[in-house]
Amino acid sequence: MSAPDVDLDALLTALFVDSISARMMSLAKPEIDLRNLPTGKVILELDPSLQAALVREAVDRTARAIQGVERNPNGESRYAMGSLFPALFKLDADYSSEDLREILGHTALLHDVYSYGISMLPALKHVKRYLDSHKPAPEVRAALESLRDQLPEMAKYRTLRTADTTLLGSDVAIKLEKGDRWSDAVAADLAAMPAEERSRWDGSSMRRSPPAALWQQAGSLPRERCSMP
Repeated sequence: MSAPDVDLDALLTALFVDSISARMMSLAKPEIDLRNLPTGKVILELDPSLQAALVREAVDRTARAIQGVERNPNGESRYAMGSLFPALFKLDADYSSEDLREILGHTALLHDVYSYGISMLPALKHVKRYLDSHKPAPEVRAALESLRDQLPEMAKYRTLRTADTTLLGSDVAIKLEKGDRWSDAVAADLAAMPAEERSRWDGSSMRRSPPAALWQQAGSLPRERCSMP
């Protein structure tokens, strides 16, 4: 299906309404399966670049709803459209640099598993795939750096921040957070090192790759801190 034939905004609204109907028919709240929804079947037939544009539209609309700029269909809560993200990010979509930069621009606002039930980690898997095939992709890397700077130093953002830093590469410093169990363990290990070895690291940050390998091997660093989920 080509671009002139598709109203992405209307298609997204229809998917949202279909997903609500599907959930009302189930006692549980299953993850949306596009194959089982009338609108989902239409989406699966879209050109991959249109699928990417649809995901971008879903992210943008959810951000606007959370910011209070736009209401969701049927008066649903301001973060409800984020329930579509797990299914949409499973699409084998063909993302452009512009698509990814816009999605990354909203990621810090949207990623809140505790409050909104929204995880933006799947988006970073598409970013990784893009970076692997479009090196050096300076504009996407700049968006990742901007995201890293926007993420608060709170536990709920830790995995996302680590994934972001992993994508940026081993030359990016990881800040040690006071009061964080992992950071405290690293700081203690640094303090116990001989002065000559400790001098390779600075007291408040470290480079990702060598320490990640070191502390993961020692059992002090959860695997999620070292690699993409």
